[in-house]
Amino acid sequence: MRRFLLFALGLLSGLVGSALAARVLIPSHGDETSDELALVAIADGLTFRSHATAFRGGSLATWFAGADVDLSGVQLAPGGALLELTTLMSGVSIRLPAGCRIKVQQRGAAAQGFTVTVEGQEDLPPDAPTLTLRALVVGSGVAVSNRAGDDDLD
Repeated sequence: MRRFLLFALGLLSGLVGSALAARVLIPSHGDETSDELALVAIADGLTFRSHATAFRGGSLATWFAGADVDLSGVQLAPGGALLELTTLMSGVSIRLPAGCRIKVQQRGAAAQGFTVTVEGQEDLPPDAPTLTLRALVVGSGVAVSNRAGDDDLD
């Protein structure tokens, strides 16, 4: 039992140390009008709202953090967008724009929660732009919604 506790303590210390080093070394890129983003939240919170006019996607990485990303004001690029989500022991909420299709490609591990609440997908025209969310979720909770007025995703 003692060896296991020492191993667990060493693993946790390594993860926290790596997270703190990564927090300094990996900055976020992009702002609320950028068509491509690289958002990072490590041992901290992130609140981001975009109104890009030709959103193509990008990445969102969270470690031991919370992230609230509001894409409800974006216009997707004509070819659609790809958002890569990598989350480790975090909580993430993503609001999608109305009028776009959502395609989720999820990979993950145990102890995760992943909910997608999208309305009106069946009413969209066949050529509606698609936002593909490619997600690697480890020990995290992720909520994705396109509901208007959904201010607090659980």
